[in-house]
Amino acid sequence: MSSNIYSITITTSSYTNPRVNSASVSATSQYIYLEVSATDGTNPIDEYCYSINGGSYSCRSYDFFEFSGLSENVTYNIRIYAVDTEGYKSDVYTTSATTRYIAPVITSLYVSTYTNLAYASIYVDSGEASIEKVTCEITMSYDDSVRTYTEHEEETDGYYHMYIPRNSFYKAECWATDVNGVESNRVIDDDINWN
Repeated sequence: MSSNIYSITITTSSYTNPRVNSASVSATSQYIYLEVSATDGTNPIDEYCYSINGGSYSCRSYDFFEFSGLSENVTYNIRIYAVDTEGYKSDVYTTSATTRYIAPVITSLYVSTYTNLAYASIYVDSGEASIEKVTCEITMSYDDSVRTYTEHEEETDGYYHMYIPRNSFYKAECWATDVNGVESNRVIDDDINWN
């Protein structure tokens, strides 16, 4: 009695896991903000899982995350992986961020002069906290004495405008102070010409 021999060919398809490509990280004194760039594999990504400093993972369906309640001037290590709709995971992506206080920054100062007054326009990037005041010291032409002017009200979109009575001054030095008492950089206009 003889039997027939059958040959069966089985084709298996390769499965591609999701992949975390990069993470954009920014930090303030107590927060770290994270945005992930990832690529789907065979199936779409279902959730992203985050861990900080070796802690347990927290998984979310969105690709951005915020860590709060952190300590200032500490470097935190962050681990991320993605999970697809079938439960397959990416490799773990690691990054780090250091918390630091974001001080205000003056990015521009312009002083215009008119017949009876001067008009200072100061643009302030507030940083981590709101601005308490903007201060300008002006140096007088005739004796180099210094007078101080302060503005507390933001006029529009980060701009502070200050009206200074007409005096013969040649230099203005301005800075901002936030509600926590942290000062910005100091910006100087020392080429002031009167009309």
